[in-house]
Amino acid sequence: MSDISILDTKSANFHSVKKAVDKFNPNNEITFNEKIISESKGLIIPGVSTTDTVLNNIKELNLERTIRDFYTSGKPILCICVGMQILFEHSAEGVMPGLGILKGSPSRQTLVGGYILSGGRDPKKYTFFRRFIHLKKEQ
Repeated sequence: MSDISILDTKSANFHSVKKAVDKFNPNNEITFNEKIISESKGLIIPGVSTTDTVLNNIKELNLERTIRDFYTSGKPILCICVGMQILFEHSAEGVMPGLGILKGSPSRQTLVGGYILSGGRDPKKYTFFRRFIHLKKEQ
């Protein structure tokens, strides 16, 4: 079992992410295998691409439920740029609906860097990782 699964979305910078993660924990794997992902201690959803491209690839790989289940398990998820955007209901950069794990949508041009999600559904336990994000609270 890998400690960390790096999600292979078929359109991201997962090789660069792996190279960085290898320096801290070489027990990681680039994968889209549902079993490997669900058994991992942590998940990284890389950036680089468009939300629609990544969401299309995730749907083709049947990973929507895997990502949702991993999130609800409370295990940490590191999301980088577009990896974070796909978790929202909507994105300013695409037309496809997001995974809906997070309510609302990130505002255009403010989603950079990454976030570590932990604590399951409790938004007070999101941990800031690098830059900032502007969240629009839905009424």
